[in-house]
Amino acid sequence: MPVVADAIIKASAAALRGNSQCPSLRRIAGVLSEAVRLAQVGSGFAALVDALDVIEADDIGFVGTQLARRAAEKVFVERAGRSDGGEEIVDQLGETFICDLIDHQLLSRVRPSVTEKNHRSVEDQRRWEGELRDALNPLACKLFRNALRSEDKNAIRAPKRTAAPPPPLEIRLHEPLVPLPR
Repeated sequence: MPVVADAIIKASAAALRGNSQCPSLRRIAGVLSEAVRLAQVGSGFAALVDALDVIEADDIGFVGTQLARRAAEKVFVERAGRSDGGEEIVDQLGETFICDLIDHQLLSRVRPSVTEKNHRSVEDQRRWEGELRDALNPLACKLFRNALRSEDKNAIRAPKRTAAPPPPLEIRLHEPLVPLPR
């Protein structure tokens, strides 16, 4: 799972630099934090939707902005009534946004063939994707924070790999061969 998670996060970083960029990511995170604060007085969701409408109109045509908007709305609904800090909100937005990006760019496109080729039921596939999301969450937070800090979309980089690199070729060549059953 760590090897798959590393590869997917690397592809997500490339998507954020390319066809799924979101120029207003910082603005969306700020608007969400403000809306959660306003939710304590009862007017948070309306303010969030209005601000997100303006941001989406400014970034028309950017898939990343559309995905970030949906992620912000999801996070707001999940956090309704809670009064924890802004850092947790940003982390949850990052996890939700990156997971939605991964689903949009990868999983939804290959889900039927992966399910069929691995002889999984729909429930087994859903469970596997849940495990994958659990493995991706810490990496997604790091990638999202990197994207928030980056002034230039080309500066967005995937976090360090979590999987151990494979042994060098010289070491693998000295391993004994395993006979295949007939």
